[in-house]
Amino acid sequence: MGMMRSASEGRVDRIALVVPLAMTLGWGMTSMTDAATELRFVVADLAKDLAIWHPNFMYIRPKDLKERLVFILENPTDNLHSFVVEDLFEEIPMTIREMVAPGKDIEVKTYSLQPIGVIIPPRETKRVHVNTILLERASGNDQHFRFYCHVHESEHVGGVIFVPGRPRPHE
Repeated sequence: MGMMRSASEGRVDRIALVVPLAMTLGWGMTSMTDAATELRFVVADLAKDLAIWHPNFMYIRPKDLKERLVFILENPTDNLHSFVVEDLFEEIPMTIREMVAPGKDIEVKTYSLQPIGVIIPPRETKRVHVNTILLERASGNDQHFRFYCHVHESEHVGGVIFVPGRPRPHE
């Protein structure tokens, strides 16, 4: 059974625009299910030419990186949106078949990486498996990753994913 973590337990969920509280409840909550940390982002159309991803600030704790990291991207609107994160990569599972001897093949399960840039059609939800190797190896400096909708970039409020730096080991 999954556990939910609330904003009062260390996460900061702030929305830059004034949005009715009922719209924001539950957005950005993190759950631990099936050995994965799931971070939820939901897009909302606020006006004819204005949309926003909620939450627009996401704090990822170092302990969130000990499991798989999955972004859940929800688009409950009637409009197509996208979710792009600069400098983070999505893991795309793949299977490679290798011949190890004549007539004997083995399958190797692996993944390829591609920059996170997902199109989310109206009323659909997508799951993105995030590669955390660069995040786990970072030490010392805080990391900030900008996210936005490249389809409506000038009319869409994006946000930032923040990962605190870890102290450097003593040499």
